[in-house]
Amino acid sequence: MLSMRWIALWLALPLAAQAGPLLPKQFQQRYLSMSFKIGDETVRIKLKGTRYQNPKGSKPLDRAKLKDKMLSLVNSELQKDKEGIEELVKPFPIRKHSPIFHRVFMGEGKPEQIVAVLQLASRLKSKLGKYWVEKGDLSATLQHFYLENIGLNCNGFVGAYAQAVGARQNSDTQISSYAPAKKRKKKLSQIKPGDVLVWKNGSHIGAIQGKRKDGKWDVVEAGGVGRSTPPYGGLGNTVYEFKETGGDVIKAIKHVPGPKGGPMDCYIVALK
Repeated sequence: MLSMRWIALWLALPLAAQAGPLLPKQFQQRYLSMSFKIGDETVRIKLKGTRYQNPKGSKPLDRAKLKDKMLSLVNSELQKDKEGIEELVKPFPIRKHSPIFHRVFMGEGKPEQIVAVLQLASRLKSKLGKYWVEKGDLSATLQHFYLENIGLNCNGFVGAYAQAVGARQNSDTQISSYAPAKKRKKKLSQIKPGDVLVWKNGSHIGAIQGKRKDGKWDVVEAGGVGRSTPPYGGLGNTVYEFKETGGDVIKAIKHVPGPKGGPMDCYIVALK
């Protein structure tokens, strides 16, 4: 029987290493539903949504101090007990000055990076001050820590999804770079699950799950606080209506969650 650590590693593998296509909602669940080991204890986390974290936005989740604190503490622990730290987050690779703290606390963490940070937080809990709040058992406490301190932004999610399916883009890719002119789809009949929806002005991006029975489209995206996805917005699901324009611009009209919005000028492209 596979251990939980190896199951977690398999979930982080690119599409080429798995059977069948990895669709956006499946990848979304890697953020919302987690199971991993800390010592002999199994931690289980089940979220309905995440916080929205965009340091360039108007109301970012301010966790720069926590990021710096955890980086410093882990650097110190690696000097004192490198084997213990490596065993704790195994098979995730950890080293001094690891960039995962910047990624995770700035809204660009991959699921396996978030798991590693949660595992490390459990070891450092006595030194995390106000950021560590006991909620009964370890699962509830780490779920609270995740929900209150770790968010995700639109390019963080799509960039991580792109890497998971073996595409060249990542969370450092500029949103506008996802949609070069030669890749833009002009017809709704050309859209496939796993394509990305790119705002023409470069301000937002989401991943298309597929077409619904009512003719609208399901999109997985990390949006701002205006979203109604409980409890804080962030990573959730949106229903859009798409309309052709005769060119490479697709009009996207948001239907749910929240009030109807748009139309927004967008491009739709394949990741690969």
